[in-house]
Amino acid sequence: MIPKPAARPAPVRPDGLTPFLEAIGHAILAVDRRGRVARSNLAARALLLGPGARLDGVRLDAIFDPLPEELRPDALLRLTGETGRRFESRVRTPTGPRAVRGWAAPLKDGRRPPLVLLELEDMTEHRREQELAEWKAVELARSNAELEQF
Repeated sequence: MIPKPAARPAPVRPDGLTPFLEAIGHAILAVDRRGRVARSNLAARALLLGPGARLDGVRLDAIFDPLPEELRPDALLRLTGETGRRFESRVRTPTGPRAVRGWAAPLKDGRRPPLVLLELEDMTEHRREQELAEWKAVELARSNAELEQF
């Protein structure tokens, strides 16, 4: 379970980032270089905690299990320019762990150091469908082998 932040987050300043994040359908976290969530959109809050919850101030190691190497604070500091990094991990949710695939890239918004945007895609259902398809293929091969015996 993701712990609630200890301190109240700073009020959100009216800027272009919040409306931008909320307009995106994928789960998006804006993270500072220390590995703490600075902003999140509704899709991220729904995936990780529930629609009404707040993620501001929560550390990434409280969200990811395990924390991918690409998202450790030292790796976040090395993200510069046009570079970005893909990662796969699991996230903690109230309903249990979920498999995610994601992309981390620096946000060029004039801040020093800049925030890092994380896009998360829930892969849990996709993986279940993939496992089911693999099981069906094995069963089909077994069934065909049995039919060939007759």
